[in-house]
Amino acid sequence: MARLLASSSSITWGLVALLFLAVLAFPDGMPAHQYASGLVFGARSALVVTGLVLIYRSSRVINFAQLQIGIFGGLAFFLFVQFHLVLRGLDSVCGCTLPVAAAPGWAVHLEYGLAVLAGLLASTLLSLVVYLLVIRRFRAAPPLVGTVATIALTALLGFFTAVQVPAWMRGSQFRGVGGTVPPPVEGSVTVDGQVFNLPEIVTVIAAVVAVFLLTAFLRRSRTGVAVRAAAENDERAAMLGVNSARVTAIVWSQAGLLAGVAGVLVVMTEGGTATSAAGPQSLVPLLAALVIGRMVDLRLAVAAAVGLAVLHQGFLWSFEDPGLVTVLIFVIVLIFLLLSPQATGRVDVTGGSWRAAREVRPIPTELRGLAEVAALRRRVTIGVAVVLLAFPFVVPTADVALGVSLLVFAMVGLSLLVLTGWAGLVSLGQFAFAAVGGFVAVLLSGRYGVPFLLTLPVAAIAGALTSVIVGLPALRIRGLYLAVTTLAFAAASTNLLLSQRYAGRFLTATLDRPNLFGFSTEDERAFYFLTLAVLVLVTLAVVGMRRSRTARVLIASRDNDRAAQAFGVNIVRARLQVFAVSGAIASVAGALFAFQQQGVAAGDYGVDKSLTVFLMVVIGGLGSIAGPLLGAGFLALLSLTFPGAVTWVSALMVIGVLLIAQGGLTQLVFGARDALLRRIALRHRIHVPSLVADGKPGFTGDERATLRPLQDPYVPRRYRLHRKPLVVPAVASTGRGAS
Repeated sequence: MARLLASSSSITWGLVALLFLAVLAFPDGMPAHQYASGLVFGARSALVVTGLVLIYRSSRVINFAQLQIGIFGGLAFFLFVQFHLVLRGLDSVCGCTLPVAAAPGWAVHLEYGLAVLAGLLASTLLSLVVYLLVIRRFRAAPPLVGTVATIALTALLGFFTAVQVPAWMRGSQFRGVGGTVPPPVEGSVTVDGQVFNLPEIVTVIAAVVAVFLLTAFLRRSRTGVAVRAAAENDERAAMLGVNSARVTAIVWSQAGLLAGVAGVLVVMTEGGTATSAAGPQSLVPLLAALVIGRMVDLRLAVAAAVGLAVLHQGFLWSFEDPGLVTVLIFVIVLIFLLLSPQATGRVDVTGGSWRAAREVRPIPTELRGLAEVAALRRRVTIGVAVVLLAFPFVVPTADVALGVSLLVFAMVGLSLLVLTGWAGLVSLGQFAFAAVGGFVAVLLSGRYGVPFLLTLPVAAIAGALTSVIVGLPALRIRGLYLAVTTLAFAAASTNLLLSQRYAGRFLTATLDRPNLFGFSTEDERAFYFLTLAVLVLVTLAVVGMRRSRTARVLIASRDNDRAAQAFGVNIVRARLQVFAVSGAIASVAGALFAFQQQGVAAGDYGVDKSLTVFLMVVIGGLGSIAGPLLGAGFLALLSLTFPGAVTWVSALMVIGVLLIAQGGLTQLVFGARDALLRRIALRHRIHVPSLVADGKPGFTGDERATLRPLQDPYVPRRYRLHRKPLVVPAVASTGRGAS
């Protein structure tokens, strides 16, 4: 085994070395200054990736918010320098007359140094607060739960740094301040005619020093040994006296400090605009380096981060197309995962599924025949139907278009329910399959005039085939590895399919909405009802699938795949089937989205849309068909009432759901339904075991004797005897069957 691991490690290091050497074979070569630029960008990535490795080793969580934590520190540094908060503070506190325009050199240097410390301290404290208030509460939960919490924090911090602070700056008295914050000390190095200033030099030095010090820290210090011990076996480390909570808090603080160093150095070079340019797609190369480093190998992850940055610069030099890099990163991640052995130790491969998925209990059979319960079900059904049918007539036209988009999101959410909620295969790039459907719709209907009713089935087939191809590696890659891989696929697919330099050049600029049975859908209301009809059909199909053997096999393999295989379940076939169904549903939704938008654009199917759908389904609940529908309804209500607060309220809602009810809104809504049914049962003096099995109040043993008997007990069809007599074989005294 040791020889096998050593061999696989050598192969991995050899593949990483190819990242540095492959650029030399590009058509235009790789000049020295471009190579140096790759090293600078790679050093920035290395600082962030180092923090990702540390956090994963201590918490088993991929911190999607690591980049935003660094940006937060860089933004704090930017505000301190640009608004001269230190000089203004000294002037107001001690009465020192230090005019900003004519401040002495020592004051400028002091202010700049304090601003750097403020940025580093802001990132460190923010990372520590994230751990103490959020992540620490999920220590006993599956790793994916904490990871989803960091995804929500990414959206929350991104809204703050990219929207709120720039809006405040535009409306403040400092809105005329410039956007660059170079250090007061000059220094530069020239490589092949290109000048690298002091921030670039410090970036490389900081990355090298950080990796060296952290390696020494993990190997030689007592806290570092405790981190390694807790990473390998938390319970055993606790028995040896290791305070894992304290150790993890230290690690999160160190990771925040590293992210702050990267954020401050980026702002020094690129100015304040860098804080709003880092979107979800910027995470892809960082997460790819983390996966190549197998989550825990610090040196390998750092080398991969630098190698990917060098490869990126080589592509920009030879092909002048950054979009192609995302495709290459996706291919590289697949190659590394397929060639490397199965992860061991602290890397959670099979335990990364969404185990918080909770099934909704049906209405108990003891209460189904009650007129009160039947009337309640009828009222709820009529109320939902009235709301959906009346929606386009009571809101403005722009909000009708928003409703269509949310219906599309609900369909993509149903596809995510099938894949993640039932099969446990975590996908963070589900909207990429919608992009496939949008591409097919514009290609067939827009370019070749194929009818709408034929375009949708073809889009479903294309989405199913694409999903199966992506799902083939998932037979070996699961858990958080699969989550990162699907996110990389989402970034690659939009750039490859919708870019005008590649497949997008075959698409028309616009797409006309269809005419169905003599009725035009150009009106937003008409298209709303068309999308609603398709959503109803998709929902009925998913309901039918849930009652099938395939769904039972998927849920059984999600909870315990080895036990399912022991009963002869073909898990490979079941998972490929669920990938096909999930891709087909998402692709149909993407085709409808293309018709609604009357065309396709990369921004309409970006990585942020995939993360939004995932968080929407988490809010609604990943254990029931009602989950994606409730999540879409929540987003619709929030968008109509507080349109400017959708991002941060949704992020806070996700964190609240994870802390209070991991079953999402489904758990809360159907919990309230069960409470109402419990009251009805008590009022009618009917004993319902399923409603009191979880410790809720019911009847005592003496009271049950006076309860109404169940007239017609319900027996599932597969357990009925069909009026055949039950024959019990005779048993001899020896215990053997009678002869």
